[in-house]
Amino acid sequence: MTRTNGRPDITSLYAGDFNCQHVNWAYSTTSPDGEKPASWATSNNLALLQEPKEVARFSSHRWNVGANPDLTFGSVG
Repeated sequence: MTRTNGRPDITSLYAGDFNCQHVNWAYSTTSPDGEKPASWATSNNLALLQEPKEVARFSSHRWNVGANPDLTFGSVG
């Protein structure tokens, strides 16, 4: 692995508001929509680049739950 300034070189980076739930991202359940990006990330050797247990950045008053729907995946080459 090549390093620049002490950090690994990221060869692929994917970020977005995925709007789905998966237990790997600190949700209590996995939704059908959550299984798709989780499987995609696994099959492409991508890792979640943020700590899933971070304090929630989004709070839904309707469902009385906090979440981090914005996910960032990357691969290190």
